[in-house]
Amino acid sequence: MLLDLKQPWRVLARPEEPFFIPKADYEIAGGFMPNIVFHNGTIDRGDGTVELYYGGGDLVTCGARVKISDLLAYLKC
Repeated sequence: MLLDLKQPWRVLARPEEPFFIPKADYEIAGGFMPNIVFHNGTIDRGDGTVELYYGGGDLVTCGARVKISDLLAYLKC
């Protein structure tokens, strides 16, 4: 979801469906907690993209690079 920078309790936009969903075998089969993905951190690359780090299936740490414009388009403002 997108929160207001000065009033972070104020939700500006949110997607209708989750952005992260388990798809890969290691996210679905998992280790201790299968069928789960969870966001761990974000790095703004300064080039219009962000790197998203997430856990997959409570077994591995993964990363994905996403265009900020694609993330904003996914939200329903």
